[in-house]
Amino acid sequence: PRSVMKDKPYLVFIGAMILFGFVFLQYFSTMPLYYSRVHFLNEFEIGVLLGLNGFLIFLFEMPLIKYLESKARSTLFHVITGSILVAISFLLINLTGWLGIVLVGMIFLTIGEMIAFPFSNSFALTRAQGGKQGSYMALYSIAFSIGHIFGHNSGMQLIDKFGFTLTWNVMIILSMVCCALLVYVMF
Repeated sequence: PRSVMKDKPYLVFIGAMILFGFVFLQYFSTMPLYYSRVHFLNEFEIGVLLGLNGFLIFLFEMPLIKYLESKARSTLFHVITGSILVAISFLLINLTGWLGIVLVGMIFLTIGEMIAFPFSNSFALTRAQGGKQGSYMALYSIAFSIGHIFGHNSGMQLIDKFGFTLTWNVMIILSMVCCALLVYVMF
């Protein structure tokens, strides 16, 4: 069995997951600042909005995944779809100042998250060969740890220096780079 560090397509996949984690985490670190500073939501309203994410996952993730598993699509196709939906959530936030867009953006993020995470996890697990599942899954976990290490602070620094609009545009671009890497791995 090959070493995880010699599996070049998998390492590209890990790079994509670092980017995905970096972008996804903005919803739980920098986005609450946006809600507060731009839309003037209070802590309770922000908490309800973030809680909606968990509630929607609780209600719909398993039926959605079961439905998507019945489709003749690769796991990477679904991860790409989830990444695009997360990018759309940031795009929508940038398009209008309408307060309701924060709810629409959260719904797009949640659907993207519900699709991308289970299928990326599945890809990582099935990519491993001959008892190497631990190595593959460890690297997968490390990808999101790297996203945590750099995502929160980088997002805050971008907002401080360039504002919310440019920061969300950077997140859209990073999401598209993530998708491009995943397309490369798929083919």
